[in-house]
Amino acid sequence: METFMAKSPVEIWADGPVASPTQPNKQDIRDWALWMEGQVDPDATGTGVDFAADLTAHINDKGNPHDVTADQLGLGDVNERIGVNVPLYGDRPGDSPHNFVDTLTSGDPVSLPEIAIGVRASDENGRVRRLTGAGIVATRALYPLEPNKVYLVEFVVQRRIDTPDPSNDAVRCALAWYNQGQGVNTPAFFVVRDITTLVVGSGRVVVTALVARTAGESISIVAPAGARYARPYVQTYGTSTVTDVEVMRWVDITNASEYSPDLTALEGRVSSIESLDLGPRVEVLEEQVTAPNSVRIATVGDLAATLVPVSADTVHLLAFSEVGDGGEANYVRVAAEPSHAGKVQSADGAWWELRADIVDIRMFGANKNRPDNTAQINNAIAYAVGKELFIPPYRYVTTGLLNGVSGIAIRGVRGKSEIYSPTLPSGGSLLGVRQLQFSGVSGFSVKDVLFNASDLTPTAGMRCIWVMDCTDYTIEDSDFETPGAAVASIRSSNYMIRHNRIDLISPTGLPYHDGIIDQWDGCHDFRVIDNDIDGHNIGKYGVLVTGQATDGTANACHDFDIEDNHVQRVSQLGIWDNGRNGINYAFKIAGNQVKNVTAFHGIAVSDSRDGRVYGNLIDGVAGNGVRLFSETGAGGTFGTSNIALADNVIKNTNQAGSGSSTDGAAIAIVNTSTNGTVSGNVVDGTQHTYALSLGASTSNINAETNAFVAGTLGTTLDSGASNYVIEKPKAAFYIPTLTGITNVSAATTAQARYERKNSIVRMGGSVTVTPTAGSSGSPVRTQINISLPIASNLTSTANDLAGTAASTFGHVGGLSADTTNKVATLSFMANSTSAVTLYYEFEYTVK
Repeated sequence: METFMAKSPVEIWADGPVASPTQPNKQDIRDWALWMEGQVDPDATGTGVDFAADLTAHINDKGNPHDVTADQLGLGDVNERIGVNVPLYGDRPGDSPHNFVDTLTSGDPVSLPEIAIGVRASDENGRVRRLTGAGIVATRALYPLEPNKVYLVEFVVQRRIDTPDPSNDAVRCALAWYNQGQGVNTPAFFVVRDITTLVVGSGRVVVTALVARTAGESISIVAPAGARYARPYVQTYGTSTVTDVEVMRWVDITNASEYSPDLTALEGRVSSIESLDLGPRVEVLEEQVTAPNSVRIATVGDLAATLVPVSADTVHLLAFSEVGDGGEANYVRVAAEPSHAGKVQSADGAWWELRADIVDIRMFGANKNRPDNTAQINNAIAYAVGKELFIPPYRYVTTGLLNGVSGIAIRGVRGKSEIYSPTLPSGGSLLGVRQLQFSGVSGFSVKDVLFNASDLTPTAGMRCIWVMDCTDYTIEDSDFETPGAAVASIRSSNYMIRHNRIDLISPTGLPYHDGIIDQWDGCHDFRVIDNDIDGHNIGKYGVLVTGQATDGTANACHDFDIEDNHVQRVSQLGIWDNGRNGINYAFKIAGNQVKNVTAFHGIAVSDSRDGRVYGNLIDGVAGNGVRLFSETGAGGTFGTSNIALADNVIKNTNQAGSGSSTDGAAIAIVNTSTNGTVSGNVVDGTQHTYALSLGASTSNINAETNAFVAGTLGTTLDSGASNYVIEKPKAAFYIPTLTGITNVSAATTAQARYERKNSIVRMGGSVTVTPTAGSSGSPVRTQINISLPIASNLTSTANDLAGTAASTFGHVGGLSADTTNKVATLSFMANSTSAVTLYYEFEYTVK
């Protein structure tokens, strides 16, 4: 070359004036630009510059005994190589593959082969090294770790194709350590960061750290003892992922300080150079430097105040309002103002629209420290039609109604993602007070969110989630702390409410809605499954299904299942299918546990038909375990029809101590209930008046194969039922009390077996009696009383109770009624004083 730069670019930027050693001299920058123009200006030589020939001539001028040419040096056509493809970027494996290797082998790094894994690819940020599956990309250089030096290590990676299991297909950014002989040190490496959740949606991920040999302020990595070199590397795992490695940078920042030079003159020179039409490579270079297609801006407010280059079609925002607030998002340039709130207009007048498949409420300004996030969350919901809406694991305060949309999937972190409402407006007597409402929409779901309204004292009915005229939805795995209903569904269908935890918490100790999980006015084809409901002695009904509109219009609920729920400590009814004038039908109530109902009944069915109540456990309720009836005071007249009660376990009913034959029974069927079956049920306890009570106007009830422990007044009561059958009872067991009457020295009993059919009880067992006196020649009459399993007012010695007894050694006896003590008397003739075992069987009438 004929002329040379007075200073190289490296010298210009490294050696500033004495007054500011780290600040480049602007005059040096101008001299360099003028020299560069002179080299590429065609007018300087008339025909342009032949760089290859000039380089060869220069080598010859300086002495070249071996006649080495530019081509032999591998420079090729220097005119052609001066474009943007020249690998000038030593910290970018896509641009300078010769500066990177795919091994962590120790020794002389110069001898290692160039990286072989992956391919060179181009993305929106330039050339990258693209890896499929597992692999390592490491710097060829072993960077020295000098005393009293601070180094910045930086990695930039991006996922291009996701994996089904990102936690096992992580990306590791790390440092390998080498000793003074460039051998592997012990320990051999340090993990800067394992990125276990890297997905395409993560975008461009930057990992940085400060490294030094000794600890100090802001130093995040201290080299281990013996380490004198470091080699940054990125390691990918898995088989199907595709990952870009964009940057791997090591910089000595010991004396670094921020400086932003005035580049106005230099930019003008670059524009002049471009006008010389050096070809498409310079155009690409200019486009990447001065006309990017993507820019990074701090916040929404900053974007609104920015003149965005016209070349940019995407903007990556680092935050919503302040760095670290979680509102990081991508926006794209659009031709017109979007109709939703996910938009920003930049200072140049361009409109930018949010693009996100998983929408974080923080992208719209929701903040855990904000006193009211109602507007922000509603904006996020309105944008998220057909998308997933994420609520981060913090408490977000709302004081207004949130309005759900079709197709949204609201997600959180269970027990941590909380919508808390210390106050809410009332929607009137029908709508009440609501945290989240869905009206006339479909295809939505709510999962893993905590709804907390526990501090509210509403002026109308409280419902955390209100659903009206909707279809195809799921509310699951969520938690509710509410003084009223958790979920209320009206005129809705094809839905499921499952796996939720609900606690009734009221600052006044009063409930502010009837049903905790409530549905009415024609809901159908739904399931309420495996919910854990604790009324805390405040809530009225655990699960309620009502076949009537609020204005009293009949509208039956049908084709529904209430299964495997746990309901406890409600005041009125654990589960109530309440058809009223709509007459609910086609349902099942199965596998539920209802415990500790403080005022009324466990499971109730009123004014409904064609249903099954089976496999439930009811324990510790104030009134009936199961009650079939008609709610005559609220429009009900039908009673029940074709209801099957089967295989339920009912224990410890009538805890309120009612003496009523109906309200105190374990199972009560009353008020025009017809055509039902009661089979395979178990009734146990000591306080129920009857195991089964059949009320007036009931008919065609078939009770069979049940195991009933008799109540305080008996086992079964007929108070005017007709055409009923109580047969084939399961046997019950009883240990009677024995009382010696005549010639009894001692007596013991085995467990007796008894069963009841209508008013007749049959009992059999054995007693062992030791007579006081008796011989074969002079037998003595011996008598012993046996208590009854079901009390009866015996009045006739011969007619009310009769039976026989016998031993294996020829003793025979008989049983009759003791009308004074209301027990059975066994009589036989003792022919010795030896103990004798008699086996007896008798029947008596329950009176």
